[in-house]
Amino acid sequence: MRIVLLAPLIAPIVDRAVGLTGDQIGGTQTYLADLADRLAGRQHAVTLLAAPGSRVASVDTVELPIGHLGLVPASFDRPAPRADLAAQAEAFAIARGWLRTHAARVDVVHAHAFDAPAFTSLHGLARPVVHTLHLPPLDAGVVAAAAAVAGEATLTTNSAANAAAWRAAGVPVSEVVPYGLDVDALPFGARGRYLLFAGRLTPEKGADLAIEVAATLGRPLLLVGGVYDRGFYERAVRTRVRERPGWAPGDRVEPGATYVGPRPRAGVFELMAGAEGLLMPVRWDEPLGLVGIEAPAAGCPVVAFARGGLAEVVVDGETGWRVPPDDLDAFVAAARRLTEIDRRRARESIARRYGVEAMVEGYLAVYGRAIATRA
Repeated sequence: MRIVLLAPLIAPIVDRAVGLTGDQIGGTQTYLADLADRLAGRQHAVTLLAAPGSRVASVDTVELPIGHLGLVPASFDRPAPRADLAAQAEAFAIARGWLRTHAARVDVVHAHAFDAPAFTSLHGLARPVVHTLHLPPLDAGVVAAAAAVAGEATLTTNSAANAAAWRAAGVPVSEVVPYGLDVDALPFGARGRYLLFAGRLTPEKGADLAIEVAATLGRPLLLVGGVYDRGFYERAVRTRVRERPGWAPGDRVEPGATYVGPRPRAGVFELMAGAEGLLMPVRWDEPLGLVGIEAPAAGCPVVAFARGGLAEVVVDGETGWRVPPDDLDAFVAAARRLTEIDRRRARESIARRYGVEAMVEGYLAVYGRAIATRA
């Protein structure tokens, strides 16, 4: 099968072998690099259309010439009309132009961007299109664009909770394929020395709340991830942490909160294996929560607000603890119970429920149905 993966165009896509030299990519980009690599491993011809600086060694990576457009990340803290819609439209028009020129080498297009032009630009394409909705239906323009193409494209998402949210918004999501993880490739830690926050530094991820929880517990906290929202970082995080970008897992863990910056995926996994627990005090309905899968796979249990997909990912007493949304006292109480979780059992739970091969099989089945329907 000849598969084209159209990435979100806001940041490069790199595989675990390449690592990162800039801000840590988010869960969607991480997952996409894995999906591309695994599809290629099944002997499918995979082409990745992505932002400049992208590289997945096992596939044909096409760096679209969009670096001059100045695309900016979406904000989920203060939803507002996107200021860069014209630039987005131009970027995805470039992607469509590539698809039109290279139609002979395409059986199916699998798009992953959360931008209205990502949907409208592929409308009427000569090849079947699959869209994965990685984020909740928070942007009215994106919801309208997804609904407009639902009659001809296949719409998928990553959790039952996120599918229900999109359907409630009027978008008929037809398929659910959860993210998958190669658990055997992750390190395993039998015990931890610190609490951990891992993710992009934005209001909806709750890094500031994680700092508050750790302070209440009197436990050291490490924060790892890219500064996705600079304003949030400056006003809610920076004055409450020490910045130690050179910190290594063998170094002394200082009291309080330490921000170690973005890390390659292997480095994040190593931090997870060395943590006593991952804190996920999210302020939004997490579509799935990839780090909530990765951490237990490394032996690190999770405490999370039971919002969105996290209510599916976190199994009480097995991979961590779920607490009522926005109840910080309950969150602190659950974090005191992290030592009750059997870390080996947590890893086994993730391997059973979120294996990478199940993800690949799921999408291959989706592609097959999309191709058959178009034919």
